[in-house]
Amino acid sequence: MRPSRPQLATLCFEALTDALEFTGRPPQEPEEGFVLLGAGATLDSLSVVQYVLDVEQRLADKYRTLVSLTDEKAMSQRQSPFRSVGTLIDYLDSLLPGAR
Repeated sequence: MRPSRPQLATLCFEALTDALEFTGRPPQEPEEGFVLLGAGATLDSLSVVQYVLDVEQRLADKYRTLVSLTDEKAMSQRQSPFRSVGTLIDYLDSLLPGAR
């Protein structure tokens, strides 16, 4: 079953909450505008890598869907899909079979 965009958002928000807890950051209400990379980012680069891997694992566990978010396609895009949680959700949604 292909997860909907709201389901992908929930999955990404849950992983973000765990990443923030793991790094000892104060809890925040996850939102799509949460900055992952660049100016204003809360997580360091290692935490972002761990977060992305966690998103991939959660997607595999919950929806039996394997994706690689750190492949050449992601890294070569003019606008990084890792700018914010919202851009990551959009990118993830575009990767899944039956993308809109």
